[in-house]
Amino acid sequence: MLMFLSLIETEEERALCERLYYDNRAAMFAIAKTYLRNDQDAEDVVHTVFCELADRSIGKLVSRTDEECRRFLFIATKYRAINLIKKNSRVVSLDAAGMEAGNGALEYTDEAFIERLYAKALYQKVVDAIKRMMPEEGELLWMRFGLELETAEIAGTLNEKPATITKRLQRAKKKLVSLLDAEGGAA
Repeated sequence: MLMFLSLIETEEERALCERLYYDNRAAMFAIAKTYLRNDQDAEDVVHTVFCELADRSIGKLVSRTDEECRRFLFIATKYRAINLIKKNSRVVSLDAAGMEAGNGALEYTDEAFIERLYAKALYQKVVDAIKRMMPEEGELLWMRFGLELETAEIAGTLNEKPATITKRLQRAKKKLVSLLDAEGGAA
């Protein structure tokens, strides 16, 4: 715990990190162990998530609710565990192999994407559409736009390359726009 706290600059951020650690480490361990089925690996995942949190993301969580912070930690734990499984089994994902499924020409910048969604006051429709998406896609959108984390922060938290997160976010944005368009040109 002291190592995490030594990475943090302000007292407010240290207090938040400490509270998150003591309130959520057991649940995070349970999530990691569900995937990894190994106590040591699960403990390593929880430790790594808190190191990344302290090093990169804690400042973005200070103004967030406890539920949002908890969700962030659980998502990060899940992805770290999955990535460890991939690493240990030498399975290469499509993103890691540089392959693309459905290489469409339509790409949205973050600013254009947000303007398009908010311009028509689609908040509830967007939330409903995200709920229908695969969890991995919705979780990435939530981290990027709900928590306002930068791509590099998400990549560090999930132990992915920034280019991989960028591509996954592009795909998730395209899918969300398609879902909204299918509801009658909502986006």
